[in-house]
This record gives sequence, C-alpha cells and structure tokens, in this order.
Amino acid sequence: MTNKKVVLVTGASSGFGQLIPQKLAGVGYCVFGTNRKQHPASQGVEMLTLDLTF
Repeated sequence: MTNKKVVLVTGASSGFGQLIPQKLAGVGYCVFGTNRKQHPASQGVEMLTLDLTF
C-alpha cells in the first residue's frame, strides 16, 4: 500500500483546470482529471470521462 495522496480535479481539459493537475502530478500526487468528452492523459494525469446531466 502506498501513502501517495490522490487528487480529483474536475474540468481538467483546459485552462487552470489543466494546469493545476499537471503541477500536482509533478510534485508526486496521484492525479485524476475529469472532462465531459474523452481526453488523452497528459503528464501524469489520468483522465476520466464524467458527464453529469440532470
């Protein structure tokens, strides 16, 4: 088991939503980013598709 901290960032496909997870991954966090459409992983960020429709 690892003590690595995990972060989930929503809206991680552009702008600050993309920059923040990349910086966190760079300092050792396990980072998951979400986006409404499929988006490739980038620089240590695992991207997940997440679309909440009400």
